[in-house]
Amino acid sequence: STFRLAGMASKRKWDVIAPVLHPLPNVLDGTGLSITIATPATGGQIISPDFPPPSSKQHSLMRKLEATPGNVRHDIIINDADGGKLVGPSGAHWQQLQASTGCKVFILLKEGAPPGHGPEQRLVAMIGSD
Repeated sequence: STFRLAGMASKRKWDVIAPVLHPLPNVLDGTGLSITIATPATGGQIISPDFPPPSSKQHSLMRKLEATPGNVRHDIIINDADGGKLVGPSGAHWQQLQASTGCKVFILLKEGAPPGHGPEQRLVAMIGSD
């Protein structure tokens, strides 16, 4: 099964489909963002394959997970201002999202904008089995 992360963020609509291992509860109630079950996804979309840079603390863990057979990475772009909504209070939404999906979710706020994107944009990478 898959998950669809969808919502209206800063008046910009976005959604993404990524692999999951378990059905999802709606862990983002009240944030303006939502998670719903969608149809199966194949593969993933990598927006910026060389991001985050090697100087990022997330770089080596992401590369290790990407190199694991059967894992797929799927990236989305969000506005920096919406990053906190995904993280949630004390990381609660982020932790629930990872637990519910079986994916590792990397909300790359400190790394700045990925190459080719505006300064207010940030990358979210999800890595899990297809």
